[in-house]
Amino acid sequence: MEKKQQDSLFTKLHVLSIILVIVTLFEFGHGENKRDQVRMLMSLQHAKMYPQHFFENSKPWAEANFTDVDEGDEDMESFSEVERRTKEEDLILGGLPGQPPSSFKQYGGYVNVDKRNGRSLFYYFVESVDSPDTKPLILWLNGGPGCSSLGMGAFVELGPFGVNPDGKTLYPRRYAWNKVANVSFLESPAGVGFSYSNTSADYGKSGDKKTAQDSYKFIVNWFKRYPQYKARSLYIAGESYAGFYIPELADLIVNRNNLRKTTLTIQLKGIMWRPRCGGFSDCNPVFPQSYELDSDKALASMAGRHQRSRPQIKLNPSLIDASYHKTNDLA
Repeated sequence: MEKKQQDSLFTKLHVLSIILVIVTLFEFGHGENKRDQVRMLMSLQHAKMYPQHFFENSKPWAEANFTDVDEGDEDMESFSEVERRTKEEDLILGGLPGQPPSSFKQYGGYVNVDKRNGRSLFYYFVESVDSPDTKPLILWLNGGPGCSSLGMGAFVELGPFGVNPDGKTLYPRRYAWNKVANVSFLESPAGVGFSYSNTSADYGKSGDKKTAQDSYKFIVNWFKRYPQYKARSLYIAGESYAGFYIPELADLIVNRNNLRKTTLTIQLKGIMWRPRCGGFSDCNPVFPQSYELDSDKALASMAGRHQRSRPQIKLNPSLIDASYHKTNDLA
């Protein structure tokens, strides 16, 4: 009788030990998954906050690592699902939610820049209000790093519409850039805005050089979807940290245009950006005064106006909103 009880006890202990092992392995795997997610998130944040500041101005750079840039008339079956799309599929039918009536066409979608890793960049493209068939093309890049060209560039700075205070409807921007050109807003690098990669390790490898390469691939593959713009004059514009992105991209385009094996010559005509403020000293109004760009009298006048306006701002916080929207309308 005692032997049977002992055997039963051993059996129960054996089953219990198996259950404990399974639970332990599950918790360990679950914890590892959590840690992997944290590492991926931290990697993305690190790439955005601490980009690589390497500027390489050389032809070998332009020639290297571009085996996946599709410049020839390859079989469309070799493209990813994203690249098989046409511009008609990217057409925003009926316009954007809450927008006022408009006469120009708008497009939005993804362009693949790395088929192996599944890395694709999102763009929002607006045709010119008048004569889009003859107007030049502008590629707009916001800075950051990590700033959305859609959320900032298109809807706060220079796109055809701005967001009303209700946060639900749009208003037509008086000085929208698509009144003089066709404008494409690019979310770059992958991880910014709607741009993404199916390979999470890509988020930790972002940098100025990689961003320029991906932006070049975007232009090449975007022209496949919009071939009517291949011969159009191209201007690259942006602000803030795009002051790093734009020169590197322009340099890469020029070098690639000079390669004999290149089948596409991008008609780059100019670049433009508003330099970023690299710190308090750069943004402080004392900075231009120290280089005699502003007079002592002008600086004193600004300081006086600032002091007189502070009580007004405290008493009338709505003035801040009104000033913001007025400035936004002039952008």
